[in-house]
Amino acid sequence: MWKRVKRIGLLLIIGGVLLGGGALLVVQSDSFQQWLLRRIEERAVAAGYHVSAQHLRLDIWNLRASVEGLTYEDGPATKVTLRRATIDIPWDAFRGDVIRITSLDADGLGIELHPAPQPASTGPATTPRIKIDTLAVRNASLTYSDPGTTIRIPSLDIESQNGRGTIRLGAPISISPDLQVDISGLNLQTQDQSVDFESMRWQIQHPQVAVTGTIRGHFQWSPALMFAVDYSTNPFTYDAWRALESSGKVVYENGILKLNDMRARLEAGTISGDAEVTDQSKAVKLRWNGVNLAPANVPAITDGEMELKWNAADFSDASGKGTIQINSRQYGRAQSDVTIQNARARLQIRANAFDSALRADVTTGID
Repeated sequence: MWKRVKRIGLLLIIGGVLLGGGALLVVQSDSFQQWLLRRIEERAVAAGYHVSAQHLRLDIWNLRASVEGLTYEDGPATKVTLRRATIDIPWDAFRGDVIRITSLDADGLGIELHPAPQPASTGPATTPRIKIDTLAVRNASLTYSDPGTTIRIPSLDIESQNGRGTIRLGAPISISPDLQVDISGLNLQTQDQSVDFESMRWQIQHPQVAVTGTIRGHFQWSPALMFAVDYSTNPFTYDAWRALESSGKVVYENGILKLNDMRARLEAGTISGDAEVTDQSKAVKLRWNGVNLAPANVPAITDGEMELKWNAADFSDASGKGTIQINSRQYGRAQSDVTIQNARARLQIRANAFDSALRADVTTGID
């Protein structure tokens, strides 16, 4: 009887092995993997995302996966395309709260960002932490565009190992209509869900001005796409204005592009401000103090502040308000409150010059 039991047990073991091996062979088959890809695409559509790919390959024996012709769209705000990518994971890839990836090799990554209204938040998103030992991204590109501006990084390569690596740009960054930014290379440090760029020199080329400076930044892909860049310039000349310097931070998050803490220093005077660009509108707040207008052929010093909002490229819907003060030894003093509505500005001017006082209301176009 025991011999019979042993034979039955041996047969069950052999059958289990064959069944498991057969299941693995099925999983390894191209037809099953394409069926699995279609199910993933259907689940993504049901969740409100568009995900598609031309081909998916799973290598169970070597813990490797590859995908070709991947497209991801999160409504009108984000579109990601990928020519091909290969990923390797260790046997303990899902231990603890961190997903570990041995290597990720991607080619032809394209990211397009378009500002769009964001739905109300339903609470903090929970996404797993991901650690990539070796990362290689070739022929990548990044485009940000709204009705008035397009920022494009046409060629980008990333290499990283154990958290440290480099980024190389194959061509200058273009900012419409005719501005180019050239960065020779960036040293970076990667985290589970983000990349930090160390300080690096850059150069801006424009038909009317050339500027050099330094830059450092942060790029995050989870729990939401976001980037932040701190910049500063060396002294430069623009038209008759000399010894100009500027610094600030550019931030993209939740479909909104912002310029924070912008500061400009002139030979005499300072300018500071903030700007925000969304699909709905553009807004700028500026403050200036002790700015010498001599380079503009006006012998005066000016202080003031201004808020301006618009969406149309020709400023035809511009609105805002502000105050302007001008002091001139040659002509006297003037102050004006400014109100702008639909590109028409109303100035309430109060001036004193040559022992005379002037009061006037002026309505004009903001051009």
